[in-house]
Amino acid sequence: MKILFSSFCLLIFCFSIFAAPAEYLRLKAGASPAIFSEDEEIEISFDLSKTDFTSATLTIYDFYGDPVLRKDWNRAEIKTPQKITPDKKLGVFIAALSLANKKGKIIKTDETTFARIPDVRLMKLKPESPFGVGAYYIVRFSPEELAIASTIQNMIGAVWNREEFLWDILEPQKDKWHWEKSDCTVITARDKNILILGLLDYWGKWAAHHTDEGIAAYANYVRHVVERYKPNGAFAKEHGWTDGYGVSDWEIWNEPATFWDGSGEQFGRLLKAAYQAAKAADPNCRVFFSEAGESFNAAAIKEAGAQSLDGVTPHFYCPPRTPEEGGIDESMGKMKKEFDKLGIKDKPFWVSEFGWHSTMEPGQMRHQAICLARTHIYGLAAGLDKFFWYNFVNDNRNKNAQHYGLVNREDWTPRFALGAYAAMVYFLEDAKFHSRVELARPARIFVFEKKEGSLAAIWSAGASGRLKSSFDTRVKIYDIMGNFLPTETIPLDAEPIYLVAPEMSAERLAACLDKGEIAGISSAELSILPIIGALKYQPPVRVEIQNIRHQPIEGVLKISAPDGWVANETEIPVSNLAGGASAQFSFTFSQMKLSPDNRYKISATLSEKSGSQAVQSAEISELAAIYGTPEIDGDASDWKSARFIYLDTPDKAVGLVPYMDWNLSAKVAAQWDEDFFYFLGIVKDNVFSQPHEGSTIWEGDSFQIAFDARPENKMEENAAGQYLFGLAQTKKGALVWSWAVAGRREERGVPDIRFAFAAPEKDIYVYEAAIPKKLLAPLVLKEGAQFGFNILLNDDDGGGRRGWLEWTPGIGTGFNPAQFTKWTLIK
Repeated sequence: MKILFSSFCLLIFCFSIFAAPAEYLRLKAGASPAIFSEDEEIEISFDLSKTDFTSATLTIYDFYGDPVLRKDWNRAEIKTPQKITPDKKLGVFIAALSLANKKGKIIKTDETTFARIPDVRLMKLKPESPFGVGAYYIVRFSPEELAIASTIQNMIGAVWNREEFLWDILEPQKDKWHWEKSDCTVITARDKNILILGLLDYWGKWAAHHTDEGIAAYANYVRHVVERYKPNGAFAKEHGWTDGYGVSDWEIWNEPATFWDGSGEQFGRLLKAAYQAAKAADPNCRVFFSEAGESFNAAAIKEAGAQSLDGVTPHFYCPPRTPEEGGIDESMGKMKKEFDKLGIKDKPFWVSEFGWHSTMEPGQMRHQAICLARTHIYGLAAGLDKFFWYNFVNDNRNKNAQHYGLVNREDWTPRFALGAYAAMVYFLEDAKFHSRVELARPARIFVFEKKEGSLAAIWSAGASGRLKSSFDTRVKIYDIMGNFLPTETIPLDAEPIYLVAPEMSAERLAACLDKGEIAGISSAELSILPIIGALKYQPPVRVEIQNIRHQPIEGVLKISAPDGWVANETEIPVSNLAGGASAQFSFTFSQMKLSPDNRYKISATLSEKSGSQAVQSAEISELAAIYGTPEIDGDASDWKSARFIYLDTPDKAVGLVPYMDWNLSAKVAAQWDEDFFYFLGIVKDNVFSQPHEGSTIWEGDSFQIAFDARPENKMEENAAGQYLFGLAQTKKGALVWSWAVAGRREERGVPDIRFAFAAPEKDIYVYEAAIPKKLLAPLVLKEGAQFGFNILLNDDDGGGRRGWLEWTPGIGTGFNPAQFTKWTLIK
């Protein structure tokens, strides 16, 4: 085994809450960071000979929290230096040392991490690899830190680095160029066989934003950087490089949805100028467009032309939620289709940022590692090309804080996600996605072709279970850290496992898995449907079961209700639900106590006779407009008795990637009296932008509210009673708009609807409206009346519409009252 670093003993330990270097524990091997290759011996030592401690216990824990080594020492033993050599299990490990006094009381503890990973070192350039990180060595690292961090990047097999060639650093004054940091980084990257995606971003302090002069200055900066670092360019020749190394891939700007202070059209002009400058400097380079939301993308690409980009760099975030909870799995799958509509086809998609944060708490570190592996696999399955984890090394030296890094900057110790990353590279480096096997909704089974044989990545996004399949050749199962699992059944847990079939084609492996039987996870999908009716009338809670497999389902459906709700029955038998069929089951209640926030958590569990289970949880609300007559003045103080609903969860977000509730959220309520229907929306938004007028207000910050007042016996598609209104605070003042839906042709402003807008505090916006009953015909405003209702909140952060929050689908992608929820007027 080759030594990866010069051999010496380094103090690397954390002490107490300040995460200072260790007072006693030392790791010794061939590495200065505590990251070792699988064949290296790791020696843990400590010397307590000059202390008053009388006993010590060293415990080493693995990724799962299981102790893999424990040793105790008494008073006599700890007076001499001690050395321990852990076994060669792969992963990131926590080493914990407890020190006790003569009474046996623990008076001090030390704790650190170290890693043993598969040998995935970068021995040559591998441009075909999909795996990278965002390290940002130029702007965030000293030369000494660069040397250590780049060596770790090489060790974990992260071929690509997203590197920020910040304009302000390279050209702090017009025509005054400083190349020292970027030169050092490019030289180091070449030495470590690391390839670079160059990020060209932000306005120079001296440049005028958005003007012709400012855009020309940005293009000049792009031309200089691309010219300097292109393969066989001046910099390469200056250093005698004849291997063709250089930077050929460039990303224009970082997250324009957040960090661009202009419109999509203005960004399109910048993109076009940057593209032309880059191609003039290096005709063989690739220029990537930084994705920023549907309307911004459309505006920018229309202005620049589809020919002004060679690829797209989207970002995906949803921490702390899983990729499934945050919708990243679906968003990745839709990304290419969205750009197809803009004429961007057959071009690479490089995910230049995504990540999850954690502290050093083991549960959080496990979550980060699990999300890292899952999201890479989703991206590969979606046909995306490269992935840059954000970020590689923590931004500051307080490693106990929330960080996105794989490595702690303070002492170069690893987090669990580093081990998951290295194992993922080991198994998936040369893998090509083949197919997905659908056995049960929570089960995720992705099959890949390999140069030799095939591989499947498998986990459960819900309940845990086991998968039993028969294979006609040998297969091996490995855990998330790369350890062999001696089991004949495949675990279905939160952590992805890798099933390796070196003698089996991907097609054959998929067929074998498709015939597998799952224990512990049901093939049923459960849905808890919205309540119809006021809680005082004790409406039923409905659960829908859909059988997604071929075999019939039999079992028992159970419900768990909120505190203060008394169910007449908590179990309902499910008998012979045929494969592919669905059915609804209603649970009735004798009591449904109101909650002040109108949020009720309900869970349903289907226990099948086979032993499998399906579990679903949901938050439901009473969908009711309460009787009352508020003043339309932008003051919500007269809405205290209203029943609010909330737009503040990822499942309500469309196009807002990442979705964060601090960036945009809302709560909504309705009231009524004999003459008016009243609407209130209270929005939290970090940027307010509404530059539009008339029918296009939906492209800026605004509400759209929809009604379906058709009687049950007159539900024809174009029947009267379907309405879509918009509420916006424009530059000219408050505006209400009515769009033509359901056969109506007239679009117009609606002065009969009274509307008030207010901003009572920072980032809080109040929309309040009164709609006359004549505009909602044939709806009759009386107690017990029911109607379809829906709400959508559009978001524009200054660069065009980013996306929206919706109560249910049925507005944003086309008017469809069948998707609305049923609301009730109550007193």
